[in-house]
Amino acid sequence: MIEKFTDKQASIPQRQSPAELCKFNKVMAANRGEIAIRILRAATELNVGTVAIYGIEDRHSPHRWNADQTFLLPESGTPVGCYLNIAAIIKIAKDNN
Repeated sequence: MIEKFTDKQASIPQRQSPAELCKFNKVMAANRGEIAIRILRAATELNVGTVAIYGIEDRHSPHRWNADQTFLLPESGTPVGCYLNIAAIIKIAKDNN
């Protein structure tokens, strides 16, 4: 059995690029090191603005320099502790849209 297709059936909707599907315009990498770098790289490929947070111990880390914006977290006594200060991270996000 041979079926005939109409023009409506033959037209296939165009796929949108990932950047067109993105519903937000900025991403915060609330992490450090390689994970933050991967987050920032993916966001940049989608034409999304990037924000990195860092502790004073990470002031020379690559993830700080790969972001469009960076913010210093308050000191907490340990290199990792400042990244666990959820209230400070949320305050930075709210204050800087």
